[in-house]
Amino acid sequence: MVATCLQVVGFVTSFVGWIGIIVTTSTNDWVVTCGYTIPTCRKLDELGSKGLWADCVMATGLYHCKPLVDILILPGYVQACRALMIAASVLGLPAILLLLTVLPCIRMGHEPGVAKYRRAQLAGVMLILLALCAMVATIWFPVCAHRETTIVSFGYSLYAGWIGAVDAGPWPEVCVIMVRGWEAHSSARLRSQKSRKASCLAFCSLNTPLSFHCLKRNL
Repeated sequence: MVATCLQVVGFVTSFVGWIGIIVTTSTNDWVVTCGYTIPTCRKLDELGSKGLWADCVMATGLYHCKPLVDILILPGYVQACRALMIAASVLGLPAILLLLTVLPCIRMGHEPGVAKYRRAQLAGVMLILLALCAMVATIWFPVCAHRETTIVSFGYSLYAGWIGAVDAGPWPEVCVIMVRGWEAHSSARLRSQKSRKASCLAFCSLNTPLSFHCLKRNL
């Protein structure tokens, strides 16, 4: 029961983390910027937001975004962060599907337990790469954006990315891998116990005083 709960928690946490990374990739509220001094922007209520795909202006009753479609003139860090976040979003789909097949309620024919263990390992590697890509992009972007303009605060997109990278990070898949390893060890131990018991019962079949004591112990 504990093993099943751990696997389900690991899968759900990884799935939520992947959704957070998709939200981060598709939204533009990464950093909140200001063209003037911070007190002036707050007084005039003229703030901007900057993301991977557009620069937006937020004023009283106005929200206008300018899409960043000119790839050749974009800063290098924006293009690199785009590539990292797209890679993280794409890696999440096969990783989540692999984790889904590892759950105890999912069986694919009469496969051995080691097959699920290997799929869990592969999903773990993919999720670690996903988390690294997202973490690098969500740290690199605000650092470089701060050199171009004044950043007032971080947007919800960055927070979603950080939470997603942590949720989809190492601990869910480590949990699943540990459970699969524990199950494999338990299966091997059970087979060993059955083998010893069968050997003892074979010895007990002999008509000796010692065999009767052995038979009584194994019944």
